[in-house]
Amino acid sequence: MVEPIESKYNYKFTGSDGKRLICNGISGTIIEEPKLKLTADELSASTRSFLYNHYFINQGQDELSLLQQRNQALDKRTRGLELTVSMHGECNFRCTYCFQDFVNEKFADAEQDRLLQYVEENLVPTEPIAIHFFGGEPLLAWKELTRLNHALMVLAQKYDCPYSYYITSNGSLLTDEKVDYLSRHNVRHVKVTLDGPAHIHDQRRLKTGKNKDSFEVIINNLAQAIKKIPIVIRINLDQKNYAHIPELLDIMKQRLIPQNGRLLIDYNLVYDADAGKMEKLSYDDLNDLQQLTLDKGIELGMTPLQKNRYCKFNSPKSRLVDTKGELYVCHKSTKLGMGSLPEVVSPDTDLAIAISNENDVVKDVFYQMNPHCSDCIYLPMCGGGCSFLSMKDGKPSCPAWTRNVEKYLRTQYANKQLKQQRANIIPTVEVRAHG
Repeated sequence: MVEPIESKYNYKFTGSDGKRLICNGISGTIIEEPKLKLTADELSASTRSFLYNHYFINQGQDELSLLQQRNQALDKRTRGLELTVSMHGECNFRCTYCFQDFVNEKFADAEQDRLLQYVEENLVPTEPIAIHFFGGEPLLAWKELTRLNHALMVLAQKYDCPYSYYITSNGSLLTDEKVDYLSRHNVRHVKVTLDGPAHIHDQRRLKTGKNKDSFEVIINNLAQAIKKIPIVIRINLDQKNYAHIPELLDIMKQRLIPQNGRLLIDYNLVYDADAGKMEKLSYDDLNDLQQLTLDKGIELGMTPLQKNRYCKFNSPKSRLVDTKGELYVCHKSTKLGMGSLPEVVSPDTDLAIAISNENDVVKDVFYQMNPHCSDCIYLPMCGGGCSFLSMKDGKPSCPAWTRNVEKYLRTQYANKQLKQQRANIIPTVEVRAHG
């Protein structure tokens, strides 16, 4: 008989409340750490069964195979088309860190018809379709956005496909009329970017001096919108605005939170496309802001503890579509090109095979697990790291939190607690010894 041992994917950490906790990466379950070992005979039969079923205890299984089976199950639940569509190449702002090329071009009717053909030929009936309306500034193409959204909803209904969509916007054009439409048509959320309080935000959003009061316009729009639709605030961080974010949090707590609780904060380190690297802020800097956000009672938009892939673009059924109908795997660059909308896959061709034949570099880097990751104990929570950033040298681009996993888990747990407290759910299972 194989002697049971603790899983290599068990991570011990201390919660903000001082409790000693254990998270298992395969199941994503968090328990309070018992006084006895997880393999102790004194634990009750029901407790041992719980630990086995949630993979805290390994009875001789190949845990990497178990993890891959879990990932396949997660893939099965979430499979479907995931498209990011650039509705307009232009923007009414000029954010100092933005990498867009600001082409004054909408995603016009002809390209929309090609996209609808592409979707219909590549969807699988009953599997989900998820659309991210992006830009430039997508609300500059509001008429085109609503036309496409309606057509996609009709197409999804025809094939019984669950349909969801969300929008990333600077928020300046988020009028009551648009919010009413989005509310009626069940938008998943609108993600709006803010860079700090007014004197910081306006300075970083300049377009020939036109946006000097943009912060007030956006906050006023959000104060009305959050009454009807979920809002995610994306805060792009670098060394120039980092110290001013606590002031921004106080403003949001005062002017947005009282309306209702449908607000999440999503922190993002600015990526310098020219230098090919992330902004030089440490994970500790980011974590300190996350903890402050939670202390103020504001939820974080964090990636799930269980990750079968690093992001949505690690899927052969995910595409970025620009205003001309050109397809990319995630970032708009020639090396990540995936053809164009006229070159749709025929209904009798397997999508994954057809797409992998278009760009073998993408197939190897984005759809296969990096060999360096197979023995990493953080693989269940990481999903393999950013494939785009790993293309330089073939090594995985490990998330910064892997250098301080205890802080990462503490923040994840605190965020879960905040969410679950509002739903009156007990967030952990306490493992007790028998008797």
